[in-house]
Amino acid sequence: MPGVSPASIEVTAERNVISVRAERPVSRTDADEVLVSERPPVTMERQIYVSDILDTERIRAEYVNGVLVLRLPLSEASKPRRVNVIGSTEGTEVRADNGGSADRQPAANGGTDEARQSPQSQQAQDVAAGTATSA
Repeated sequence: MPGVSPASIEVTAERNVISVRAERPVSRTDADEVLVSERPPVTMERQIYVSDILDTERIRAEYVNGVLVLRLPLSEASKPRRVNVIGSTEGTEVRADNGGSADRQPAANGGTDEARQSPQSQQAQDVAAGTATSA
């Protein structure tokens, strides 16, 4: 935005749209006769669509040497937060059989209760141990 006065720059934030508007005025008087104008007077306008999670109270704009820099911080509510996991010290054992269903059983006797296992899960354990018998 070279040639623009910082006072003529207008930055607005509404929901998820940042609007920038600036004017580069005529820099001559009526007594001047202009043959060629490299930088004619112009009104610039731009809309930038951004996320809804911006903190519009902390948006900053800086204009240095013809460059406009916008700083768009995220709101504190949108930043990732660590969630504490609350657990129980009581043991619950979850066993899955080959059919994809899971049997929940209390972890009694050191966490093993072979009497409650389904035939499929016993067979899967036998195959894993290398002691499977063919029927």
